[in-house]
Parts: sequence; C-alpha cells; structure tokens
Amino acid sequence: MQGLLSTARAVLTWQIALACCATVLWLPIGRAEALACLAGSAIAFVPTALTYLRARQALVGVGARDPQRFVQMLGRAQAAKFGLTTLLFGVVMSQWAEHFLAIMTGFVAGLAAYWVVVWRANYEA
Repeated sequence: MQGLLSTARAVLTWQIALACCATVLWLPIGRAEALACLAGSAIAFVPTALTYLRARQALVGVGARDPQRFVQMLGRAQAAKFGLTTLLFGVVMSQWAEHFLAIMTGFVAGLAAYWVVVWRANYEA
C-alpha cells in the first residue's frame, strides 16, 4: 500500500512539473492564456492531491487491518475526484471559455503525468 502512496506522490510531482512547462509555453502568447493553462493544470492537480490525502488518511485509519474498508474508502475518494474535476471544469470554463485551448493544454499536461509515471515504472523495472 505504500507503493500506492509513492506512486501518487510521483504523479503529483510530475503534474506540477508538466503544468509549469505548459504554462511557460503559453507565456509568449499572453498572460491570460498562461493563467488559463495554469487553471487547466489545477483541474487535474487539485483532485489528485485531495485523493492522495484521502488515500493516506485511509491507509493510516484502516490500512492493512481492513482491506475491504480501505478499498471502499479509495472508491469514494475516486468518486469525489471525478465530481471535483467536473465542478472545477465548470467553474474554470464559465470564467475563461475563450481560452479553451490553453485550459485543455494545462489539463492534458496534468493527465500526461500519469503516463509519465507509468512509463518510468515500466522503464525502471
């Protein structure tokens, strides 16, 4: 279960790194676009961070003592992550819909972190 948490930390680290890279790419186009890209990255990062915290809390709370309850808690955390992602998309798009491409660039950069972590895990194995 500790592997789960270290993987989640790696995803969060890569999300921050890729968000910074994507935002820097939008800076020459304009400050508003760069901020929209950062907001798109936050749509990916914030729910992942909250899910990580809930998973950590579940591990400390029930951990290996009750694996079934641990899995249930992770399932609820994932459902909350989906709901929060949807909510954040709604909020960001209602404010900056004209910067859709920049928002999606940031969001996709955040999602790409998962693929980077999986690739690195397979490469290192």
